[in-house]
Amino acid sequence: MENMTSDKLRVSLLCMVGSRAYNFATPESDYDQRGFGVQTHLFRILGLERPKDEESSAVDGFLWDVAKFTRMAVKANTNALDTLFAEDFNVLECDEVGRLYREYRKKFLSTHALYNVLKGYALNELDMATGRKKPGDMGAKRRTLVEQYGYCGKNAHHCIRLLAAGCNAFRTGEFKTYWEKDTPDWKNLMSLKLNEMPLADFELLHETMLKGFEYWSERSVLPKEPDLDLINELLCYVVGKEVVKEFKSLKLSKGGLL
Repeated sequence: MENMTSDKLRVSLLCMVGSRAYNFATPESDYDQRGFGVQTHLFRILGLERPKDEESSAVDGFLWDVAKFTRMAVKANTNALDTLFAEDFNVLECDEVGRLYREYRKKFLSTHALYNVLKGYALNELDMATGRKKPGDMGAKRRTLVEQYGYCGKNAHHCIRLLAAGCNAFRTGEFKTYWEKDTPDWKNLMSLKLNEMPLADFELLHETMLKGFEYWSERSVLPKEPDLDLINELLCYVVGKEVVKEFKSLKLSKGGLL
């Protein structure tokens, strides 16, 4: 499998994410890559050009500009957190900036943002799993699963995984991105994904996980809000360092700056 590349961003951190990173892959699972990079031209940092994200068609990959990625992480975007908290063996590329962000990754976490984002995502996945959300728009495959089992395993799996990740973050200060095989949690989540868990057991598991989510959020070890001053300093250091390097490459000419 090839790693994603970019013509406009210098890759700072690129990780395997999704089901293969979580350790719930099936033969049909994609090889998802997510990460961020630093703009490599001064005009895209300070000039008229707008920083752009990069999407790959060769692999299922996406790279964000470092500033956008930073804002996403502060708001508890799960794509950003999956990248920052990826296990070392799921890190595909990591330069000095990437190592710096991973070193300070816990500073991005906050109880308020995680609670709202994860609970909202989990509720949406529950509605998708049971067909309650826009049932008329269900695809044929999901409709068949809901009619046969009472729920769609893929969405039910995501619902419980998000609640479990939240409980772990509130309790330990770490955002969970990997589940050890054959542990009770792994077995439950894999059973859901394969639609092997009875509907009544899924409903009971969801009720239990939601209660745990509320319980641990009230006793969270995380700060209520992220350390925005430190994160601003981190972003300004990374971008400022690039500006200084790129500015030195500009030369005066009779027509002005080149």
